[in-house]
Amino acid sequence: MDMEFASTADYALIYWELGLQIVPAAEPKDGKSWKRPIVKWRELENQQVSKEHFDRWFGPNGEHLRRQNIGIICGKASSRIFIVDLDLHKNVQAKAWWQSVVDKQRRAGDLETVWQTTGGGGIQLLFRAPESWTPPTIKTSIGVDIRGQGGFAILPPSLHESGRRYE
Repeated sequence: MDMEFASTADYALIYWELGLQIVPAAEPKDGKSWKRPIVKWRELENQQVSKEHFDRWFGPNGEHLRRQNIGIICGKASSRIFIVDLDLHKNVQAKAWWQSVVDKQRRAGDLETVWQTTGGGGIQLLFRAPESWTPPTIKTSIGVDIRGQGGFAILPPSLHESGRRYE
C-alpha cells in the first residue's frame, strides 16, 4: 500500500464516493478488540452518511483525519455490499470450502469481484447482494465468515496488529 499515493482519509473519500459507508476504526494500539468502529454505528446501518457528516470525520478539519484505520459497514448503507472473509492461510476447512465454491463457479462462468488481503494474511471478497436478498452476518468455525447487513470489516490502507497493512 503506497501511503505516499494517498492518506487514509483520501482512501475513505474514494470509498465513500463509491457509495460505501466508511467509518473511522480503532487501531491495534487501542487494545484487543481493535477491529471495531470507534463511532456509534448501529444507527448507520441503513443509509450512507451525508457528505457533511463524512467531512466531520475525514474532511480538511475532520476529527479522524489522521486516523490510520477505517472500515465499512456492510449491507444497505454500502450499496448492498457484503464480504466473504476467508482464512485460507490457516484453516484447511476454509480452503476446502472455498475450492468447492470455485469449482461450482467454473461450471457457471467466471467469478469476478473486488478482493483485499488483510494484514493477517486472510482474503476478503466483496460482493453486491441482489436487491431481493439481505445477506446475514455469520461467523463460522471453519474460517469462513460473512459480513452482511450491519457487519463490519476493516479496509485498506488500515494497519493490522501484525504491522502489515490491508491491501
